[in-house]
Amino acid sequence: MGLRKILERKSAAPSTPPEDRTVSRTLQEFLGLLRSSDGGMTDYRSQLMDGYASNPYVCKCVDLRATAVSSLTPVLYDQDGNEIEDRNHPLARLLRRPNPSCTWSELVYSAQADYALSGNAFIQKVDVIDGMGELWSIPSGDVIAVPSNDYYAPVAYWQVSGQGMTARFGPDELIHMHTIVGTDRIMGISPLQSAGLSITQQTEARRWNVALMRNGAKPSIVIRVPNAMTQSQFEQFKKRLDARHAGENNAGSTMVLDDGKDISTAGFNARDMDYSTGVTTSAKEIAIAMSVPPELIGDSANKTYSNAQEANKEFAQHTVVPLADRFYSKLSWHLCPLYPDVARIGYDEQEIDALKGDESALISALETCEFLTVNEKRARLSYGDVEGGDVLMVSGTK
Repeated sequence: MGLRKILERKSAAPSTPPEDRTVSRTLQEFLGLLRSSDGGMTDYRSQLMDGYASNPYVCKCVDLRATAVSSLTPVLYDQDGNEIEDRNHPLARLLRRPNPSCTWSELVYSAQADYALSGNAFIQKVDVIDGMGELWSIPSGDVIAVPSNDYYAPVAYWQVSGQGMTARFGPDELIHMHTIVGTDRIMGISPLQSAGLSITQQTEARRWNVALMRNGAKPSIVIRVPNAMTQSQFEQFKKRLDARHAGENNAGSTMVLDDGKDISTAGFNARDMDYSTGVTTSAKEIAIAMSVPPELIGDSANKTYSNAQEANKEFAQHTVVPLADRFYSKLSWHLCPLYPDVARIGYDEQEIDALKGDESALISALETCEFLTVNEKRARLSYGDVEGGDVLMVSGTK
């Protein structure tokens, strides 16, 4: 609904691009709908369907990243670095309810999930003036960047296609967040592209396991017949064999052969059966590509309480904080110029539990500290100042 509303607004006003600017690639060419031969996730559809929708590890990584960033509360800061606590500030209202269809948390989740999958995230600004406006998250698979042939301003305009409509947006009408850019110098590279082979390996391993279960966990067999069979005899024998011995309901059934038939297995050894090792290895590779500690997505081999604590801390420090910093820095660049009293948009780091550490140990250390004032100690615990708390108190005994 939201994207249709945006496209209807843009489509209502005719927009003709300059004659010397042409779309250098079609939607199919730009998204690369044909997957590369090395198994890489090179287009949005494969990233979404073959990655997120088909692989539980990719799904978990994307959800962890998007949920962590979307759970943070945005904070406005003035030119002096002080927090703007006015909840009725126009920008504060916009961030609480960016559009009629979703909350701020939902918009951030959508953008961060898209960023994790495709390496790109787009947020549309709709008439953001004095807080009266809307922000919409647009799937990166619906966006084509039309190049300008200008090295320092590579985007001539954005072309958005979705729900049977097409519209053009100026370079600054979409907030574009991306990972390291590819050869086109505009669009970011998906983290799933480097994990493409690992995702393919997991998919094939699961298919192998399912096929094995359907065949009663038995290897393929070879049946020798003393005389040549006609086509009809072969088909009839094969149907009878499948009906009596194939599938999970026939696992362990006894096979009786007549007419001098002989059976042997085209067996596989324990090494052939050890697909689980490959699945575990590829899961770790997916986690590495997505900047998520393997312990958080089911690495049971290393999943102890202490390891989980360290994994959460590592995830917070090296994934959540950089993602949140990058996201809110980009928002500040685009939105703060519209509000002169707002210097930047930040977030409340105290909401990241893994960064709090052992609070009881910190309190004990502050209680015995004599070179900090009461207010300095309170600030260390994210509490406000108290009257008389700026006086340094020292012990009168030695």
